[in-house]
Amino acid sequence: MSQKNTKEPLTFTARLVNSHHGFQDFDIDGHPVVRRACVPNSIKKGEHFNVYHGESSKSGAVWTGTLGDSLRKFALI
Repeated sequence: MSQKNTKEPLTFTARLVNSHHGFQDFDIDGHPVVRRACVPNSIKKGEHFNVYHGESSKSGAVWTGTLGDSLRKFALI
């Protein structure tokens, strides 16, 4: 018997706090891992952008075309 996936979709909000120097800097609320994301204005699919998590950790996430989808996929890593 197959069991239906009842897991809730990952929901969070991104608030643009800065858009200077060729980057869009977002505060992320409600994401289980990421607290901040910094996306270059000229990013293309498959390129990496910086995400900040924990007390002082920085990692690279892969741009999939939208910030929401990219951060959802980052949470699965």
